[in-house]
Amino acid sequence: MSNLKKADWSGLSVMKIPFAEISVISQRYTLGDVIFDTSKESFDLDGGIQFDCSLSRKSDVRVQLQGRMQARVRLVCDRCLQDFSVDLDTSVWMIFEVTETGKWPDGEIDLKPEDLDVVMLTEPVIDLVEAARQQVYMELPMQHICHKSCKGLCPQCGVNRNHTACSCEEIASDNPFAVLAALKR
Repeated sequence: MSNLKKADWSGLSVMKIPFAEISVISQRYTLGDVIFDTSKESFDLDGGIQFDCSLSRKSDVRVQLQGRMQARVRLVCDRCLQDFSVDLDTSVWMIFEVTETGKWPDGEIDLKPEDLDVVMLTEPVIDLVEAARQQVYMELPMQHICHKSCKGLCPQCGVNRNHTACSCEEIASDNPFAVLAALKR
């Protein structure tokens, strides 16, 4: 099992910026050591998130965010169940738009590529910590593998094959396509 220790989240970061305080000229915001609760997640932050961004108002209901997010996260390998760290470093570009409902209209709509970066809000306030949190989720690898050559656990005895050689015999697969593999030989 995992040895990840979940952090104490009593000092969670908060940084909300009302649209009224954002000018048409870019304003720079730097957040260091941003933390959020990962107690129910499959990862943990290894230190805080570094989030550096510029906000500029495009209209009364639209604000653009451009910046960079850097973080180190601890994951558990899907194959061998060992903890490992991954560095995340990405550029960020988002549009925040205020609508009455805070969501896209019901029904069928045609989205353009630029619409995919729009975050709908119900009130004109941007939560930079939430924006940083979303970027962490977007950058997490789909498969949590500690290294490319990870051998994983033995399905019979459970030993970590990266550290210990196991003498278990391979079990014949119950895969219905195993017959096709035999024909290929």
